[in-house]
Amino acid sequence: AMTPRENLLRLLRRQGFEQIPPQFHLCPHLVEVYKEKTGEPCPYNDYFEFPWHSIGGPKLPEREPIDWSHYYDFDLEEGTRFSSWGVAHEPGGKAAMHMTRMRHPMATFDSLEQFQAYPYPDFENAATDHLAPKVEEIHARGLAAYACIGSPVWEQAWCARGMETLMMDMFDDSALATYHFDKITALNRART
Repeated sequence: AMTPRENLLRLLRRQGFEQIPPQFHLCPHLVEVYKEKTGEPCPYNDYFEFPWHSIGGPKLPEREPIDWSHYYDFDLEEGTRFSSWGVAHEPGGKAAMHMTRMRHPMATFDSLEQFQAYPYPDFENAATDHLAPKVEEIHARGLAAYACIGSPVWEQAWCARGMETLMMDMFDDSALATYHFDKITALNRART
C-alpha cells in the first residue's frame, strides 16, 4: 500500500492512485462542531486523513508594535484584527460568524512618501530555519508537506489599498501603483 504522500504524488503526476484524498477547510465554528461531535483532540486534518500538512511559513522578525488604527480616518469596531500588512478585519454581527469586513490602510494615501514610509512586512529578514525540520517531520509520517506563500501580488496590493482606489491608480498610470506593486513583488521574492 502507498503512503498518503505517495498516493497524492501519483495522483498529481497522473500515474494512477489508490484513493482520492480528502481536502477541505472548516471555519472556526465548524472546527468547534467537529470537536463536539467527534470528541477528538486531534486536528481535523488528521482525523479525516488529509494526505498533506502545512509547514507554516517564514517567521517575521520582531518589531515595535504598530498602531495600525493610525492608518484609518474612522473608528474601527471593537475586536478588529490586523494582518501583518495592516489590513483591518472588523468583526461582523453574530450572524456573520467568522466573516469580517476588510478595511484598507492605504485607501487615503495620496503621495509616494506615504507609501515609502509605510511599515510593510519585513520578509527579507524573516526566519526560515524551522521549515526544513517541519518538512522532515511531515514526510516521516508518510504525508506530503506544503507551504502557502500567501496572497499573490495583486491580492495583497488591493487588500492594502482598496480595489477601486488601486484600479484608479492603474488607470491613471500613477507612480503610487507602480511603487506599491514593485514593493510587494520584491517582498514576495524575498518570501519565497
